[in-house]
Amino acid sequence: MSRHRTAQALQVLREKLPKDLQTLCVSLLGATSASDKELQRSVKGILSRRQEVDDPSSYAREAARLEAELVESERRLVALERSLRDARAAETEILEPVSGYRGTRAAIARRLNKERATRGWITDEIAHEIACPAYGRGWERLAQYHASLNEAVKRALVKAWIELPFDPLAAVQAVERIAVLNADVSDDEGQSATSIPPSVGTDPLSELLRWLESLETLELATPSDDAPWLSELRAGVLRNDLSAWHALRREAAETLDVLSDAVVAGTRKVEVGGGRSRAEARRDLTTLSEHYRAGGKRRILWIFKPGTVRATEWVEQAVQLEDAAIRSAAEIDRARRALEGWASLEAAWGIWTRWPVTRSGSPRQQVAILRKRLEIVDGLLGLGRSRDSLAGQLQRWLSEASPRASTRDLATACRRRLAELALAGARGERDRLVANLDLAIGKSDVVPAVLEIREGLLSEDLGGVHAGLADLGEEWKRRELHAEYVTFVEAVARSAPKLATEIAASEGSDSWRQRFRDFPLAWGHRRTATWLATVLSQERIEATDRAAKDERNRAQDLLRDIAVARGWHAALERIDDRMRAALVGWTQAVAHIPATGKSVFRRRAVARSYLGKCLEAIPAWVVSLGRLYETVDARPGMFDIAVVDEASQCWLDSLVLFYLAKQIIVVGDDKQISPTVVRSGRR
Repeated sequence: MSRHRTAQALQVLREKLPKDLQTLCVSLLGATSASDKELQRSVKGILSRRQEVDDPSSYAREAARLEAELVESERRLVALERSLRDARAAETEILEPVSGYRGTRAAIARRLNKERATRGWITDEIAHEIACPAYGRGWERLAQYHASLNEAVKRALVKAWIELPFDPLAAVQAVERIAVLNADVSDDEGQSATSIPPSVGTDPLSELLRWLESLETLELATPSDDAPWLSELRAGVLRNDLSAWHALRREAAETLDVLSDAVVAGTRKVEVGGGRSRAEARRDLTTLSEHYRAGGKRRILWIFKPGTVRATEWVEQAVQLEDAAIRSAAEIDRARRALEGWASLEAAWGIWTRWPVTRSGSPRQQVAILRKRLEIVDGLLGLGRSRDSLAGQLQRWLSEASPRASTRDLATACRRRLAELALAGARGERDRLVANLDLAIGKSDVVPAVLEIREGLLSEDLGGVHAGLADLGEEWKRRELHAEYVTFVEAVARSAPKLATEIAASEGSDSWRQRFRDFPLAWGHRRTATWLATVLSQERIEATDRAAKDERNRAQDLLRDIAVARGWHAALERIDDRMRAALVGWTQAVAHIPATGKSVFRRRAVARSYLGKCLEAIPAWVVSLGRLYETVDARPGMFDIAVVDEASQCWLDSLVLFYLAKQIIVVGDDKQISPTVVRSGRR
C-alpha cells in the first residue's frame, strides 16, 4: 500500500514479482475504470487457472521437487565456492579439501604422491565434492557378493521376477482345504445309501443335513425300550405319512393332561381283595365318598346304617390303602383318588399298547416316561412338518432311501455330497489362482520358484506350495541384495564411469576383494587429486568461477519457480465452489458499472459486497488506500500482512492499516522529507 499520488511506484512494485505470480497479485492502479479492468483481468486469470487445474496439490508436489533441486544446487554452489576459496588461499595456509587430507597444498601433494601406488587405481576424474557412494551392508559383504556373481547366478537373475497375483496364504489355504475335503469324500461310510441327485445344490443339501441331524439327535435321545414305536414314527416322517401319529399324539396329550401333579401325588398304592375288581372298588368308593361329602353318617348298628353304607361296606374289608384298611371318610376319599389316578395312568399307557413294554417305577416316574415320549413325538412331528420345506428331489430321495438306510447313513451321504460340492468349489478357486498366475507369467521366463508354486497348486501338493513360497522368499532376498549392488554400481557410474565398467567386468572373481575394502580410501584419494589439479590450474579456476555463477543463477530461478508453485497452490486450494461463485459474481457486477450516472455508486457497492466474500482467494493486493476503500468493505484483520512502501510519505490516515492488517511491514527512507514539510514549504 502506498501514499503516492500516481500509480507509477505501485506498477514498478507489481512488475518486480515473477510474471507467473502477477496474476495472483490484484492491481488497483491509476484511474478507477482502468484499475477495475486490471482487477478484472487478474480475477479472470485466477478463475481460468482454477478451471484448468483439476488437482491443486500438483503445485505442492512440483514445489517439493523444486525444493529438492534447490538443496542440491546450493550444495554444488557451496562446493564450487569452496574450490575457488581454496585456489585463492596462500601457499602456507592449512586446508582440508577432503576429510582426512589436511595440510598445505604442498603437503597434500606429497601425500597423494606417496599413496598413489596403493590408492591411486581409480582412473576417472572425480569432482572433489562428490562423496563416496555408500553400501549399506558393508564393504566386506559387497566384496563377497561381487565375487559370487558368476555366470550361473547372472543367468538366474535374468529370469523374470513377478509379484504373485494373490496372497501367498490364499494358495496355502486352497490346497489345505482341498486336502481336507478329499479326505471327507474318500470316506466310504454311507456309500450304501442311495445316491443323492447330482443336480441338487449346496443350499438345499445344507438344509437337508440340518434336518437329518435334528432327526438323529431325537433318535439318540430316545431310550432303547422305545425303539419299536420310534422306528415306525421315523418311517412315517421320512415317507411323510403321519396322519395316524398326529391322532395318537392328540390322544396321548389328552390322557396326560388328566395326570396333573396333584393327581400323580394322590396315586398311591391300593390293593383290592375279596374277588372284587379295581373298577368295582373305584365305583363303590366314589359312591361312598359322595355319601360322606353330602353329610351322610356311617352308624355302628346294622339296622341304623344307611343303605349306601350297607351296599358298599365290603370296601372296608377288601380295599387297603398303602397296606392299611380304610375306615374314615378321609381315607375313603384318598383311596378313591388313588384308584382314579391309577385308572388315568392306565389310560395313558393304553395309547401305547401296540408296543408292549414292561412298566416299572412310581406313578411320577411313569408319567415322566410318558411325557418324554410325547416330547419326542412332538419333535418328530415337527420335523415331519418341516420336511415340506425341503427340495422336492430330496423329499423323494428320503422316501426311497429311508427303508434301507439309517438316519446316520443318510446324513453321512449328505455330508459326502456336500464335501464333493465344496471340493469342486475349492478346486475352482485353485484353478482361478492358477489362471491369474498364468496371466501374470505370460510368455516371461520366470524364476523357478513361481513355477514350483504353480505345480504345487495343480498337483494339490501342500509341501510343494510351501517349498515354492520359501524359495520365492529367498529369491526376493537375493534380488533385493542385487538391487542394492546395482544401485551402488550406478552411483559409481555417475561420477566414475570407467571404474563402474571395471567393477562390472570383474564380477564373479575374487580379484576386487582388497579394492572394495579400500574403496572409500581410494575414492577420497581421487577426489583430493582432482581438487589439487583444480586449484593449481588457472583454466580450471576460471571454469569453476563460471560454473559458480551459473549455479547462482539456477538457484535464483529455482527459488522463483518454488514461489510460483507455492503461491498458486495456496491460492487454488482456497477456492471452493462458494468462493468461485463470488468471484464470478464480482466480475459480472464490475462489468455492469457505468462510467458515469446515478447508478455508479450503487453498482460499485454491489461489486464490493461480492469481493468481500472472496478476499481469501486473492493472495496479494497492490493498491493505494483510497482505491482500497472504493473496492472492498474494510473490516479488522482482513489482510495477513500489509507492506507499506515509501512510508516517509505517509500521513496519519495510514494508521488505519493497524486496523486492517494483522502484521505490518514498513519500507521507507527515514532521511526523506515528510509530506508535512513539503506542504509547509509550498505555503
